[in-house]
Amino acid sequence: RAPQDGSSTYMKRKCFLLEKRQSDLATELFTYFTSCYLNNFSLSAQSASLLTGSMDLMGQTSAMVEASFRGDAGTGDYTSADSFNGFNAVNHVKEVIINGLDFNGSNNTQYIQGFDFAIANNLRGAKAIGHLGNVDTLAGQLGITGNMNVFFEDASMYTLFTDQTEFAMSF
Repeated sequence: RAPQDGSSTYMKRKCFLLEKRQSDLATELFTYFTSCYLNNFSLSAQSASLLTGSMDLMGQTSAMVEASFRGDAGTGDYTSADSFNGFNAVNHVKEVIINGLDFNGSNNTQYIQGFDFAIANNLRGAKAIGHLGNVDTLAGQLGITGNMNVFFEDASMYTLFTDQTEFAMSF
């Protein structure tokens, strides 16, 4: 599909096929969700807490069948969602890097108490008469938001934020 702005750059879209296994029925069933795109994603890291987040996908159609797309008819290995204890902000977020410097490092006197961010792709489903589900998933305007709670011991990072200076952050 040609871009709307007349440029020659094409957006490479990555989609997913999701499978839901229903093994508690008399006949095991699988539901396929096709052409799924990431619509929204959020993540929150707060001191001494579990990392929390969410995501939602927008797809085109779904179909219920009696065989896994993997071809193993349900004999493959599955990991139960309740067997994972989660990630936490103590053991699993080892460092927070801002402009190339370890913000929570041992030589620093400023600490991040928590941060969260959200990414919204604002996708739109294209509908058509005679078709159940979306015939296509259209790109929307990207929105990224975030918040950070910081303990400042001097004015260097405080000034960075209050002056609305761009900075790079990774964790």
